[in-house]
Amino acid sequence: MPDEETKKELEKAITSGKTSELTELALKKPEVIFELERKLEEGDKFEKMDALWALSKLAEKLDETNAFILKPAVGPLMEIASSKHRWMRFRAVRTLATIVPKAPYGDEIVGRFLEWYLSGGDEEKVVPSLEFFSYYFQKTWDEKTVKVVLSRLLEYLEKEGTRFDALLTLDALVGSAPVEKISLLKPFVEKLKEIKKTASPDEQKLAIRILENIASKSKALVAH
Repeated sequence: MPDEETKKELEKAITSGKTSELTELALKKPEVIFELERKLEEGDKFEKMDALWALSKLAEKLDETNAFILKPAVGPLMEIASSKHRWMRFRAVRTLATIVPKAPYGDEIVGRFLEWYLSGGDEEKVVPSLEFFSYYFQKTWDEKTVKVVLSRLLEYLEKEGTRFDALLTLDALVGSAPVEKISLLKPFVEKLKEIKKTASPDEQKLAIRILENIASKSKALVAH
């Protein structure tokens, strides 16, 4: 656990808002992650927000050789990822999605979100998982995970409570899909055409954008 001097250094780095200072401290004294873990688990709202900011910046700056130091924070981040506090949840989910490609334990994180995703009826688990995959697939084409996500995505597009986040996930999938894999998304074209006519304005705009992006990779898929 970090000593008092290390805790003070961490507070100084957080207060300064300087990512470089925070990253340098974490590399020099990896035990600061345990203090950030403590803040997530036991801190008040402001301590939690400070810890989420710090972890999000570290997730961005650390590379494959040192991202392992963030592992103690994964459990508390998963807890916050199912929170009803929207900003905190988004920050936790995005941080976890940023960690995955860099960390040796990344598959464990993806697996936990897949469990939530496949839970079906529990929107408190499904929505965060959709938020996670909408970030994760922006930069990663992970075909094994893609196929699992696609297996339930039509169901979540049908439900009003999950539709918008399901569209964001589909948008990310279309963006990262190699041209030769875009046919995997064919089953969603008719549903997107329906959504662009009948859903809320924001969902209609998103559906139109996704259809345009699919057409940019394969016009045949969206042709009448």
